[in-house]
Amino acid sequence: MEWEKEIEGVLHLRHKFHEHALALVDINQSEEKDAAYCQGCGQVVSGPCFSCANSDCNYHLHQKCARHNDCFYIDNHSLHKHSMFHLKERPKHDHPGYACALCREKSNVFFYECGSCYFFLDINCALFLNKHFFYQSKDEAHQFAFILFENHNDKLKTVACSWCHEPLADSSSTYISAECKYYLHKSCFDQLPTQIDHPCHSIHPLILEFDNKNRFCKLCQKGDDKHFFYYHCFACNFDIHLECIWPRPVIEDKKYHEHPFTLLWRRDSFTCDACGTEGKFVSYVCCTCHIHAHDKCASLPRTIKITRHDHRLVHKYFFKKGEFEKHDCQVCFDPVKTEYGHYHCLKADQCNYVVHVECAIGDPNLHEVIDEENPESNLDQDMDCSSFRVIEQNRDGEATKIRHFLHDEDEHDLVLEMKQEDIHDSRCCEGCVVSLSISADLFYYSCLKCDFVLHKGCAVLPKEKHHWYHRSVTTLQSVQLVNNSYFNCHLCRHRCTGFYYQSSGKDQMKLCLRCAQIPNIITSGHVHKHKVFFDHKCRGQCNACGRSINKIGAFRCKECSFTLDFACVTLPPTIEHKSVCDQHLLQLAYGEESKEEEAYCDICETKRDPRHWYYHCAICDTCAHPKCVLGNYPFIKTATPHRDIYCNNHHRLSFARKKIYEYPPQCSRCGKHCQDLFLACAPCNYIQHSFVCP
Repeated sequence: MEWEKEIEGVLHLRHKFHEHALALVDINQSEEKDAAYCQGCGQVVSGPCFSCANSDCNYHLHQKCARHNDCFYIDNHSLHKHSMFHLKERPKHDHPGYACALCREKSNVFFYECGSCYFFLDINCALFLNKHFFYQSKDEAHQFAFILFENHNDKLKTVACSWCHEPLADSSSTYISAECKYYLHKSCFDQLPTQIDHPCHSIHPLILEFDNKNRFCKLCQKGDDKHFFYYHCFACNFDIHLECIWPRPVIEDKKYHEHPFTLLWRRDSFTCDACGTEGKFVSYVCCTCHIHAHDKCASLPRTIKITRHDHRLVHKYFFKKGEFEKHDCQVCFDPVKTEYGHYHCLKADQCNYVVHVECAIGDPNLHEVIDEENPESNLDQDMDCSSFRVIEQNRDGEATKIRHFLHDEDEHDLVLEMKQEDIHDSRCCEGCVVSLSISADLFYYSCLKCDFVLHKGCAVLPKEKHHWYHRSVTTLQSVQLVNNSYFNCHLCRHRCTGFYYQSSGKDQMKLCLRCAQIPNIITSGHVHKHKVFFDHKCRGQCNACGRSINKIGAFRCKECSFTLDFACVTLPPTIEHKSVCDQHLLQLAYGEESKEEEAYCDICETKRDPRHWYYHCAICDTCAHPKCVLGNYPFIKTATPHRDIYCNNHHRLSFARKKIYEYPPQCSRCGKHCQDLFLACAPCNYIQHSFVCP
């Protein structure tokens, strides 16, 4: 709430989540054509409440919802390791990790968000939690913090008990563990044994323990810091997570499999028929189909949509006789075992796309489960959203004059032109910030009223796009239109100006146009002698530059140990640099694997690793490091104004770049010389380093 005051005898307030002032009015639902709902808690409003006078808004808030504090504090750190939460208007549902930590629902209401991690509490649970809970321990020997959650009605209707796996909705009292990881009926909590004999480890009893160590569960074969409760054998160092200790005896759900799966305890290992990987101790058996499956694989979704393929995929337990006998997974390119389960393209008669189960559904950011009752999928939607309007076209239907939505000024139409091979054109594309003279695109659009130019390939990119790197829909943006100075590309890590795709969600990932157009599989001969594909789990060093690969992953080759990061895969194949060769364009060379003689850079005059990529002119026999040729900020367009930095006369500074043969200008702030990019105010002759003075 920004302010609250009386205006003409009526109490008004301005809420930070709505653009108009809200007035306190009395709503009688019987007189309303349609029920009015509170935008804060989602409940029906009746009686005195705050409403927007603009009928088109249909915006209402209960008085208590309108006056919620911007911050919510939890004094007892047993619930969460951080104590302060911030009020947010709407959750980003396309983020796969979002759900209220307490009720596990994805409600379209106000919510409190931890500023340090993905921990959410919707506004209803936050208020309920603040009034109705207290902490309780299991017994004197087991001092575990639990929240007793009473009279929760249907708040936990989608959550199952971690012990008996039955729904919690039928219970009026529930115990919830620290960090909201475990949910127990009150009866299950009261009967929870502190010591058990288990069929998977019959030689010693297992003792209930609690700590935040990374314990490896022998049943689910996973170890992570999310499972604080486990049963432990001190003699054998044998651990089982609390929720894994007694799996469901029967799994029966026809949306996963047409027959029920029955629990079978095992002492030997087995191969899961659903995914083809090894399992231990616990298996589920379909006696009708004679199938053995992991606990998690007994509930595999039948139909999914992954980011790396255009069609939907369906789960299949084996290849039928006569179908293709050998096929590689199109994500990791390891062979798919034909006798075990996998996902294959729904259009198998037209497309032989096949992936391993783990490659398909292992990362929630890369797939979406298709519900057979509601088969719509965000990843399925065609992005029929052109970024320009055609004004004129030729006989072949090619657009020769357009109006682009990111350059939609009055009468600023763009006309199609063809690049002249024998004429040097140093203008940069406003989209990808690559010079017209070095681009492989032969055509570009040029503005009739200003110096705005755009490669044809950049102009035809859609407003919205599904990128294979993440399941979120990305939207085309421009640095200048959103009043930013530059952005950091999530994939290549370059600071850039121009156009970019931005995802929704908490991270709001930004992708430059160069990275957005790179496919996840690059065929042989383009950047490597073999085919390379993107692997999110790839680590090590980039073979092109020698830098360590960060957590986003990299392209790698299945045939050899070659790896390539995004910064290198998007390097321009040709570039101009007068200090290396003033007559020819430099070509990107891919290094010599067995070359041992010393190599030097003709710009910095230091040794370079001949195995790494470099730019060279074969005619003049000159070579240079890519960084020496490109500089530190190659994709920041000069003359772009900086949003926040001004000179002493309050003029906004713009990016500028030192010419090759010019002496480096002196920074007006620190007195040191600017070697590459800098900020300048031409009328005031004011210059400073572009980001931080050294």
